[in-house]
Amino acid sequence: MAVAALGGLGAAQDPATSRLGERLKGSTFTVEWGEPAEWSPDVEVEAEFAHVSHRAPPGCTDWYRLRAAGDWVEVLRIVSRGVGRGPDRASVWLARARLGMDAYRVLLADLARIEAARLVPIPVRRYLSGFDTEFGVAIRVADARGVRFGERWAGKPGSIEEIRYAKPEAAVKLVEDGIAPLQFEPCEPTGELREWVGR
Repeated sequence: MAVAALGGLGAAQDPATSRLGERLKGSTFTVEWGEPAEWSPDVEVEAEFAHVSHRAPPGCTDWYRLRAAGDWVEVLRIVSRGVGRGPDRASVWLARARLGMDAYRVLLADLARIEAARLVPIPVRRYLSGFDTEFGVAIRVADARGVRFGERWAGKPGSIEEIRYAKPEAAVKLVEDGIAPLQFEPCEPTGELREWVGR
């Protein structure tokens, strides 16, 4: 799973020609942009990206959790690199940062547009698939009333699966875009964090 400003989606912008259109696009579908929901900043965002290569280097996983904390948003990041034992054993890095509330609202609006988008398949004569790597993506936006946006996918990348992983992949990339400028500080795990990771 530092305060920064995100490039927002203005009211007059067309998602298809904005950075959302760059994030949500593919060769096997078109996008119909629906009317997005309005989420309040009390929703919590969780995102995950995992990459496994059948060649060196070993796999890696990044988790993110964004949670409102008064006038700002706590961003928690957990990074796991490597698998196995000995010199190849996994290493885990845990860190926190702060995101401004205005930037969080912009991010939530972008995620809501991704959630509302409808992917329409288009005919493809030849489907391509990746063979050397696998990856997984997951996005979850939820509050006390329930899950507002939740999708998860894992497998080999390729056109035959593209329409299934396009939305969660785009959502995770938007989260990564939003927190990229932040200054993360290493931190120690708390009891609450251990419970969240182990659920």
